[in-house]
Amino acid sequence: MNFKLENNSKNKIKIYNNFPGNLTTDFIKDELIVIIDEECITGINNHLSSDKNRELGGVITGYNCELVSGEKFVYAKNFIKAEFINSSLSRLTFTPETWQQINDELENKFPDEIILGWYHSHPGHSVFLSEYDLFIQKNFFNLYFNFAYVFDPVLNQNGFFIWKNDDIVKTKNYSIINNQLSENNKSETQQVKTENNLKNKNTSETKKQNKNYFLFLIVLINLAVSGFLLFQITKMKNDINLISSQVAEYESLRSDHNALNQKLEDYIIEKDLTSSFIEYSPKQGETIRGISYAFLNDSNRYEEILKLNNLQNENEISGLTKIKIPMNK
Repeated sequence: MNFKLENNSKNKIKIYNNFPGNLTTDFIKDELIVIIDEECITGINNHLSSDKNRELGGVITGYNCELVSGEKFVYAKNFIKAEFINSSLSRLTFTPETWQQINDELENKFPDEIILGWYHSHPGHSVFLSEYDLFIQKNFFNLYFNFAYVFDPVLNQNGFFIWKNDDIVKTKNYSIINNQLSENNKSETQQVKTENNLKNKNTSETKKQNKNYFLFLIVLINLAVSGFLLFQITKMKNDINLISSQVAEYESLRSDHNALNQKLEDYIIEKDLTSSFIEYSPKQGETIRGISYAFLNDSNRYEEILKLNNLQNENEISGLTKIKIPMNK
């Protein structure tokens, strides 16, 4: 990865008096709240539904926030599709080229936002975080405000996963809002007020005009030009300092990326050599044949699941909390 979230200079907490969209939902206390714009999550789901034969993914951007009363929440506004990925029906890998593309789009399209988390699809696998997904969350998205979003475009299921007490858990502490309408109304109201204020001010000033009006106007213009030039000079100095700092930070981050990427590759090799199955918690009413179809795309392969779990027949699944599912093709 060509960035570290904890070193991101834009990673400043935004303080709100009220939740975006004036939410009044009772959220779970002492647990991170996820608020996401409807347009954002709709776009994510459409992206993940575009190919149901392999996993797709990307990152979610927005703001790390807190109410004046202390509640911590994230406000997800936009998303960036991950290009240049390596993926299959059951695995998604973000390449270095992918992270470079994501960083470029973040800087160009959403310069005032930060990366809050990531999203990916589980076509036909239901909603959960695999061991590989947990590895990514723990090593790349390990800050308290980072979350993961999983969508199954086949079963039409979704879920948010957050950090809680140093563990990653699925949460119901989220809300989808349509904030566009309220922002438009607020903008229109503010525009009317501004126009009325300007009209009243212009009327008052017209009544007070005198022979010194033009002299006052010239002085005001000079002050404005001087202020603008001073602002531009200060901005240029700050930009130069920022660029120098970013160049040094980039070199450090590139070194960190190489080390962490090697760690990820070692982990993938180790898991491929030592593990050919995943663990799954059957839901009430599920059958071995149904699980075989969902994960292996073939209900006739249920006997492989029976053999891997030392089960004699299909009915023995009842009461089991976890079963092993082979992931070899």
